[in-house]
Amino acid sequence: MKRRLRLLAGAALVTTIGSILVLPAAPAAAVPLTELVANGTFDTTTGPWWNSQNTTAGIVAGRLCADVAGGTANVWDAVVGQSGLALSSGRAYTLSFDASASTAMTIRARVQVEGTSHPASLDHGVQVNGDLRRISLPFTAAATSNAGQVVLQLGGRPQAVTVCLDNVSLQETELIGNGAFDGDTSTWWRSAGRQLALDSQRLRVDVAAGTTQPWDDMVGQSGVRLRAGQSYRLTFDASASAGRTIQAVVQRENAPHAAPLSRPVALGADVRQVSYTFTSPFSVTDGQLLFQFGGSGAYTAWLDNVSLVELPGAPFDPMRYWNDVLLETYAEETGTAAGPTVLGRAGAMVLGAMYDAATSVVPTGQPYLTRVSVPADSIAASPEAAINKAAHAALVAAFPGRNFDADLSAATAQLPNGVSQAQLDRSSYIGAQAAAAMVQARSNDGAANDAPYQLDNVPGAWRPTDSRPALAPNWGLVTPFTMTSGSQFRPAPPLGATSYAHLLAKPAYGVQVNEVKDYGARNSTVRTAEQTQIAHFWANDLDGTYKPPGQLLEHTAILAEQRGLPLMEKVRLFGLVGLALGDAGIVARDGKFLTAIDLWRPETAIRLADQDGVAETVKDEHWQPLSKDHAGNSFSPPFPAYASGHATFAGAWAGIMRRYFGTDDMTFTLTTVDPYATGVTRSFTGFGAAAEENAISRIYLGVHFRFDAEAGLASGDGLAQHVFANHLRP
Repeated sequence: MKRRLRLLAGAALVTTIGSILVLPAAPAAAVPLTELVANGTFDTTTGPWWNSQNTTAGIVAGRLCADVAGGTANVWDAVVGQSGLALSSGRAYTLSFDASASTAMTIRARVQVEGTSHPASLDHGVQVNGDLRRISLPFTAAATSNAGQVVLQLGGRPQAVTVCLDNVSLQETELIGNGAFDGDTSTWWRSAGRQLALDSQRLRVDVAAGTTQPWDDMVGQSGVRLRAGQSYRLTFDASASAGRTIQAVVQRENAPHAAPLSRPVALGADVRQVSYTFTSPFSVTDGQLLFQFGGSGAYTAWLDNVSLVELPGAPFDPMRYWNDVLLETYAEETGTAAGPTVLGRAGAMVLGAMYDAATSVVPTGQPYLTRVSVPADSIAASPEAAINKAAHAALVAAFPGRNFDADLSAATAQLPNGVSQAQLDRSSYIGAQAAAAMVQARSNDGAANDAPYQLDNVPGAWRPTDSRPALAPNWGLVTPFTMTSGSQFRPAPPLGATSYAHLLAKPAYGVQVNEVKDYGARNSTVRTAEQTQIAHFWANDLDGTYKPPGQLLEHTAILAEQRGLPLMEKVRLFGLVGLALGDAGIVARDGKFLTAIDLWRPETAIRLADQDGVAETVKDEHWQPLSKDHAGNSFSPPFPAYASGHATFAGAWAGIMRRYFGTDDMTFTLTTVDPYATGVTRSFTGFGAAAEENAISRIYLGVHFRFDAEAGLASGDGLAQHVFANHLRP
């Protein structure tokens, strides 16, 4: 690495590192981001928020909830707002808030100046419903005023409605000062004691001949604040008197002077509008924005409308992208490769590797397997690019024979346009190393153990219900991702029984057989239409669906987007869910195959009820479960009933989600791809409620008993508690 010291005019000591020049002192820096609204979290009171006529506002579960009267004619007939906010013309801001409504409706979010005409800088309609949704609205202030207002207009509906708000934030997202060069050059400096000049409210830079390096003549601004994992956009207008290339740089001022953005910009006589997006891998308050003009013959350059803003959302979401690729792969898998255990393992590998890659670039939180070390120099890796490579490499390992090169190429094309080739190369190395650690850890984990299953051949014991043999009977012996062993969260025996005969003699056994016989039959006369919908909504057992683990990963994506999670929070949430689902498959198979009771399916129990010695059960050799394949043929999954794998997965998912968000009091709407529930969505008021419905759906589908569901939920939640407490800690 090239390193030089040079004494410049004015006795200022500077350090040149690669192509980046660092000045230890500079004019006053831009003001860091500050929160402009007060009490946006509504912890104990609604003040200083006000509400208009036609509304009654109060605190409900830590949120401001406004009851809006019916019969209002206009959206502004019912308003919640806050006044006295300071806004500056031309500056960038973001208004963010959580919102839900008792019925689907449109609310209007405005940032305006108080007064008769109410000139608005932001006026945006937002769709809300029963789900608490995170909303972020960037805008530029149209006027300077100390009488700014945030106004949420809730009227214009014939029916009454309740709207709840939380976490309201109004922040100035502009990170530099005086980027429009209106009248002066304050906050800007130029290297080597050269002077700054204005030309028609543009910054004029007269570059002398004789400079040998780009950093020999620079204009910059210091004190830029960056946050790890946050996305940014640099925009500016530029032109030059002759064809020249300058360098735009956003860097850390102090060692190791890493630059998340360093891009060449070709200029000519026509004004060029330039825009770059990037993600910062570190948090600093001493960042710099630099424009490097040296290294060529004499010319004049002009800069104007320079802006560096923090973005409310990432330009490219690699977590959503690769989750979609993973679920598409789940849907394409068939046969034994499509078993929920195999897919759960694959998901844990991919999401765990993505987490380690991201936290190697943005070193926050506890790594899962490794934190890849990188050189301390000016090349700042891109978290998105590292995630891309880790996902690709882990997918190739988890699904041998499949090619994911096209997916990687498409993801690379969507990277923030500020990512340079040097950054891409370093990021790819990090991602590959993170994936390699995962692949090595799983290389001899027992997933390939295909020893045949020996049937117990007694009443109550599982036996095939069709031509398929037992699926993954040895999976309980697979090396766990987070547990000490597959039996760590093994459920207690069904009804506390110690043997098949002991179980069949339990009075509750007959009750549960008859429950699924009535409610799970293909031709049931007691199962309601909604219960039938529930059965199919959670099934996703067929080829072409994303299977049970995939449905829960899709639901994770829905919640992450609804809550507006930033990239690094999504990385952690998906990592936790992925590891929990990977181990949930091991827990479930341990209980199914490695205990004293490998319980038969309801289909077998009902058809062979004459062999169980239970007076309350009656044989029906023609009984069929509601569960059916694409051709409409009824089937039961090819492995024992106790405990339910669906319920174990559901309990693990809900347990992680509840602990991650710190509450079970959330409303959300979930989806399915099961062919017998096409287009169906279901809404819930908590993760526990969703998991319980998932578990009980298997009774309505005719493939599980109630104690299967209850035991699976309990084991899954115990696993989730363990994962959350011991892994990927922030």
